[in-house]
Amino acid sequence: MTRLPRSDAEEGRRLAALLAARPDTIVVHTGVPDAAPDHRLLVLAHGAGRTMMRAAVDLLLDGADRGGRAG
Repeated sequence: MTRLPRSDAEEGRRLAALLAARPDTIVVHTGVPDAAPDHRLLVLAHGAGRTMMRAAVDLLLDGADRGGRAG
């Protein structure tokens, strides 16, 4: 889960380390779309409210059920 990986150096470093270790990680970005990381498995949640988080989880679960990509 990310919010400001481009402007927050610590968040950016942690995300880079995670993706280097686990390139199959699905990133859920809750910040503005322009601040989203460049990653092939990305879900834009447009906020961290309950409704958006449920929609993101539903998308991830649906993608997993179909054996396909989640984004």
